[in-house]
Amino acid sequence: MNDNIYWKDVYRGKVKFASKNNSDVIPWEIKTVDPNLKQFLDSINLNTGELLELGCGSGYDSVYLAHHGFNVTAIDVSEDVIELSKKIHVDSKVNFIAADFFQGITDKKFDIIYDRGFLHNYKHRLHEIFEKLNTLLADNGKLIIITGSPCQPIIDSCMPPPIFLGEIEYYSSNFFKIILAKEVPFITDTNFENCLGYMFVLEKINPNISYNR
Repeated sequence: MNDNIYWKDVYRGKVKFASKNNSDVIPWEIKTVDPNLKQFLDSINLNTGELLELGCGSGYDSVYLAHHGFNVTAIDVSEDVIELSKKIHVDSKVNFIAADFFQGITDKKFDIIYDRGFLHNYKHRLHEIFEKLNTLLADNGKLIIITGSPCQPIIDSCMPPPIFLGEIEYYSSNFFKIILAKEVPFITDTNFENCLGYMFVLEKINPNISYNR
């Protein structure tokens, strides 16, 4: 199945997930800000600039980021979930856009790009993703990535796809340096089991500076 059709079907209720109680629920839609993101932003002095969220879903992280001080553009390939986000967050300053990341979003440059669960669903396109992220980020821009962990044991519930640290290093090294790699819980809806995850923070490489990588 085409990737775009699959993700559109998810938000039309046509895809079911292995669950403890309710397979009609979308696992990653927790209807609040991801606590890992909140904790990270609370720990650093970072609250302004242009920010892009990839695969924003129903938009709770995007709205939190806008309240935190960022000028937020949030994209998802599903027109249905973008319309839902606009209805849920009717007074939000977030610019919600139905768009395919791989088809060209904007010529705008972003200071921060945030991803919770987008990248790990496109492991077969990691090099392409990091190339595109490099073009979208301003100089010294940062990526914040929350993804599945390969350390997660097999369970009888939907699990986020794992991303290995080595994969991030290999596919991003021409464009970025890793400044944080931290194991975190990947928070899911209460109908599912929380899993192990990773938070990665990467910084765009200045081509005029030599880094030891």
